[in-house]
Amino acid sequence: GCSAPISVTSVPGAASAVEHAVAATRIGGTVVLSGIKAKDQIVRLDVEAVIYKELVLKGVYSQARDAYVEAFRMLAENKYRLERLHTHEFALDAAEEALQTLGRERNPGEQPICVSLHP
Repeated sequence: GCSAPISVTSVPGAASAVEHAVAATRIGGTVVLSGIKAKDQIVRLDVEAVIYKELVLKGVYSQARDAYVEAFRMLAENKYRLERLHTHEFALDAAEEALQTLGRERNPGEQPICVSLHP
């Protein structure tokens, strides 16, 4: 299985992303919770996994300009080969399908992480 030092949940309305992040994060790791979840969704938190793995849960609401500058620097450096996270590409006129794929409402057998639209 996966053993990430840091997992980030940034998909709005995807309560299951929290469960997956806890499962994918290694002992002593950090789970960053962002992307507002729908108020009517129930997030199932495996509290025992959080305790046994000694995870840090950190909530973030928004980022300042410095965070975006650092993110763009990291993308340009490409040290972490982040292109592997890009899983789907759609034409601009297929935006609805792209959003439904990302939200796992369509194409249920797929595992979307990063979806992009192109003209």
